[in-house]
Amino acid sequence: MPGRKRKLTLVSVGKIGKEEKAARAKAEAALKLPRDDLRPPEYLSQRAKDEFMRIVNETERIGILDNLDLPFIAIYANAWDRYQLCLTKILEEGEAPVTKTKYGDKPQLSPYLRASDIYKKDILDCSTKLGLACTDRLKLIVPKKEEKPASKFDKYLKGNG
Repeated sequence: MPGRKRKLTLVSVGKIGKEEKAARAKAEAALKLPRDDLRPPEYLSQRAKDEFMRIVNETERIGILDNLDLPFIAIYANAWDRYQLCLTKILEEGEAPVTKTKYGDKPQLSPYLRASDIYKKDILDCSTKLGLACTDRLKLIVPKKEEKPASKFDKYLKGNG
C-alpha cells in the first residue's frame, strides 16, 4: 500500500476530529493481542532460548510484543546465538587464519567473518521490527505539549478579569 505508514493515535499530531480519534483508538485497541504464548521454540539452542526469554521478560513492562511477534523473536535469538558462535571462532582462529595450499601457506579471511555479518544483519533487522533499540522505542512515545507558565495577563485574555 503506497503512502506513509499509519501512526498510532496517541503519537499522531495531525488535526483529526474527536469521532475519528475515538474510532481509531477503538480499532487500535482491537488490534492488541495477548502475549501468553511467547515461549521459545524447541529448535533454538539453550543460549538462544535464554536470549529469547530475556527479550520477552525485558519488553513485558512496556507491552510492545505479542504472540504474533514470536517468529521475529525466534529469528533474533537464533541469529544472536549464531553471531556469538562466529565471534568465538574468530577469536580462536583469527580473522585471517593461515591455510596450507600447494603454493605454500596463505592467510585467508575466515568464513566466520562473512557469517557474522549475515547474522548481524538479521539481528539489526529483527531488533528494528521488535522495537529493541532505544531509537525504535522512541517512535512509540507520545509527544507531550509543554505548558507555558501562566502570565499575569492570561486572566484578561480568558475573560476572567
